Amino acid sequence: MRKTAAAVCTITSATTTSCEVAKPSPGNTSVIEVRAGNDAGLSAPVSTSITVAALPGSNPPGLIGGGSFPGVTPGAAAPIVLDVSGSAVVKTNEVVRLVGTNFNLVEKVLIGDVEASFFVNSAELITIRIPMDVAAGNPTITLQGAFGSRIFTGLIEVSVTQVSIDTKVTIGTFLGFAAVYTKNHEGKRLSMKIGNKWRVIDPLTANYTYNFTKVGVGRTVTVMVYLDRELVQVKQIKIQ
Repeated sequence: MRKTAAAVCTITSATTTSCEVAKPSPGNTSVIEVRAGNDAGLSAPVSTSITVAALPGSNPPGLIGGGSFPGVTPGAAAPIVLDVSGSAVVKTNEVVRLVGTNFNLVEKVLIGDVEASFFVNSAELITIRIPMDVAAGNPTITLQGAFGSRIFTGLIEVSVTQVSIDTKVTIGTFLGFAAVYTKNHEGKRLSMKIGNKWRVIDPLTANYTYNFTKVGVGRTVTVMVYLDRELVQVKQIKIQ
């Protein structure tokens, strides 16, 4: 039984015989307590419970049901993972591809309890990058969206990648260009917003890269750099 926040319904008239409370969502149970009171205080509670059956098909094989996500739509269609495309043994910072249904409804992905970057290839295929913070082992994969949370187990085995501590992202200027330098971020998605222009390199194919964008000498622009859709650098520069 999933415990939820308590709601109070108070009747102050002796002629009132009913009081409405919220119905539990599918698969949940609510406990209702009734007390009588007067100037001397409250009576001992009399309780009963109400359980609403889970929606058909809400717990397919390999799935731990339920969970919550902002803006959940009761009864909404939910993704189902049927298989792993390619190897199920993956290192941190590598990608795993899942085959299934309704992946176009996914808004957030967790590997274990760590949020992961992902790309929806189609309703039947989703590509997820394993975060560097994930521990070695067999983590759960949680997909979240308007359908709530769907947690899948036993799909992948993760090993930890040994990463050089000498990683860099540097923003500068050179001969009228904005220059973004990266070091030891091979395989990641690099997104750069330079003024009002975007450039995306996915994936970075070398450990050492210079990325130049023509701006014009004398202009001042704000450069924002993202790695795997996470903001890592912001700098305002005057182009030299």
